[in-house]
Amino acid sequence: MIFRGFWPVWISLVCLPALAQRPKLPPRTSPAASSPAARRARIRQEALTLRRDLRRAGGEPGAELRVLRRYLKRHPHTPAKAQLYRVMIHDADKLNDMARVLRYDIALQKLRPGDLGQRIRTLNLLLLSHQPQQIRLARQFARELRALVKIKAAHPQLRSGPDAMTPAQWTRAMNKLRSLADLLAGTADRKAGNFRRAVVVLRQSLKLEPTEEAASELGRAYQAQNQIASAVRAYALALALPGDTMAERYALQLKAGKLYAGLHHGSQAGFGDLVLGRFDSVAAKLPQPGKPWRLENMVFRDLAGGKHTLSQYRGRVVVLDLWATWCGPCREEHPLLRTVERKYAGNPRVKFIFINADRIQSVVLPFVKKEGWGGKSWLEHGLMTYLGLRGLPTTLILSAKGKIVFRQSGFDPATYQQQLESAIDHQLRTKSVTGNHAPRSAS
Repeated sequence: MIFRGFWPVWISLVCLPALAQRPKLPPRTSPAASSPAARRARIRQEALTLRRDLRRAGGEPGAELRVLRRYLKRHPHTPAKAQLYRVMIHDADKLNDMARVLRYDIALQKLRPGDLGQRIRTLNLLLLSHQPQQIRLARQFARELRALVKIKAAHPQLRSGPDAMTPAQWTRAMNKLRSLADLLAGTADRKAGNFRRAVVVLRQSLKLEPTEEAASELGRAYQAQNQIASAVRAYALALALPGDTMAERYALQLKAGKLYAGLHHGSQAGFGDLVLGRFDSVAAKLPQPGKPWRLENMVFRDLAGGKHTLSQYRGRVVVLDLWATWCGPCREEHPLLRTVERKYAGNPRVKFIFINADRIQSVVLPFVKKEGWGGKSWLEHGLMTYLGLRGLPTTLILSAKGKIVFRQSGFDPATYQQQLESAIDHQLRTKSVTGNHAPRSAS
């Protein structure tokens, strides 16, 4: 299964602009040919050639993929290799060639071994497979991911600087990340048949951050060992935790109920009480309410490097759209959201902000320019991890008081605009919404 609860691998990857070109290797006959000026001229010529070849491909995925493969074969050390792999992943996905999608994702991971998001995407793809070789690779990558997360969590200097989280925020974010790494590792162990190891790792994941996915996986690991009572308790916990789709939760309920009945002479009496009991046990472990961390105090950077906080827009209804350049559904959702934005363009009480999950200005800016995506774009700074956002695109609405009052992961094209407009209009009817045209200065 794809772990929709964290980084759902909707690998309809969005095409990034090509940054380099299919070059003709220049002759190395003179010292001048290797001079800095000659190298710059050669790189410019390569870029022009690649753009020309891509234009000739006309956006057809197969033709475009052949152009890029030829280019990388001739220039395996191009600085634009990562961007080109993203384009190739996008094209392979369009062709429904998941073997190539996985191959290029693994290649991209090797280029950027410290990119945890890329590692998670690759692991998700591997875990979709039933081939022993890919499951073994998933176990290896999962071990590497856990090690990298452990290193990241153990270095306080990584949370230093003016934009850093508080120690409490950092701890919570790291617990979520460690929980995800354990979930992926436990799933890889289960699929490899190492059920006892899977149980240990999945229990660690649940201890760090209780999630429906980890509880469901734990249930599968127990069931594979014929420990039905333990499997039922794990599935009941999954049902007690927040989930994504009613269809999947209903299927889980039927499965767990059937197992429960098998332990109780065919009767499901008491199964509902078991689920409620699991819910109560989870709720009892939640921290007691205290002074809440306010989303509006988190610092973001725009594509020009400027700093912003959502407190700038206190008193307005703020619509946040979280997206990524590699997210195909984000590309489909964007025109619908921009239609809603245009409807409220003349209303100073509503603000639309687009927050990108890639976090890399050099990746996002060319994409935004190429696609013609206007509007205010900020780079995500730990927001998804801290709020536990479950996939992209995600739309949030903040009330005039800075509280999240609407949250939707994914979208249904048939109902998205109506639901969003209805939620915005409901907030506009509250008395706390002001009509300030100019935002307050960022703190």
